Amino acid sequence: MIKSTTIFQISRLLTIALLLPIFLLSCSEDEASGDTSGELMGTWQLTEYTSNTSASTTAEGTTLTIESDGVAENIDAIVAFTENPNEVSSEGSFDIVLTSSIAGQTETETVSIDDFSSVSTWSRDGDILTFENGNIISIDTDLELIDPEDAVINYTIEELTDTTLRLSSSLSQTIEQEGIEFDVDANIRMVLVRQ
Repeated sequence: MIKSTTIFQISRLLTIALLLPIFLLSCSEDEASGDTSGELMGTWQLTEYTSNTSASTTAEGTTLTIESDGVAENIDAIVAFTENPNEVSSEGSFDIVLTSSIAGQTETETVSIDDFSSVSTWSRDGDILTFENGNIISIDTDLELIDPEDAVINYTIEELTDTTLRLSSSLSQTIEQEGIEFDVDANIRMVLVRQ
């Protein structure tokens, strides 16, 4: 049987992997709900981040499901969009307060991302913002993150005004981590304000 500590560690890995834009694998589209006519170019400060993740696996005939909720705190991170070339870069630090539940056990921990930076290309089609060809420049964490090679991320722009950018994304995919295959469903939301 898979140990619950291993499951909690994998839950932590999956949540952090889904956190940073360049680590997502492929996501579905939702419809935007607000004004999305603002200008994307420029530098944005991340002010809110939440995630809800459900990951299930079957071991020895038993299905285990991990439910995780993540909330960012102590955020000091920016995201910058440029044109010609269309690049998005991000850098900064933050903590994620991660609450995970499995088989009636709940564990809450704070995971610190002390220093990260990344660059990828972006494109926009209506209210769908796509990041691809992500490249991790550096990240200082004790976690072994999912390989972002060939990652493509689709975010729905829920709101884009002169001052606010709200993004959401959903993921449904099978991921293998530490030799264990998980069916993952995840939803993330981010709010950024123009600097």
